[in-house]
Amino acid sequence: MKVVVGIRTQDSIPNPVGESLAERLRESGYTEVKQARVGQLIELELDGADETSIKTRIERISKSLIMHPNTETFEILAVIDDE
Repeated sequence: MKVVVGIRTQDSIPNPVGESLAERLRESGYTEVKQARVGQLIELELDGADETSIKTRIERISKSLIMHPNTETFEILAVIDDE
């Protein structure tokens, strides 16, 4: 089973890398870009159980990946059963 987790700063926290990216895109002619936020994308490959039985485990793993819990958040983006 493969799990994709996204980690990014909370919306209330400035994201200077995202702001810089958005500005560069606008300067390149992509004027429709209002905002960009840059974070991390983590792919985990897990052995064993089905999606239902490991959902709590995936959430615990995802929470443990957060380095700054007061400013970062995670989202489980995909769970892929590769069998």
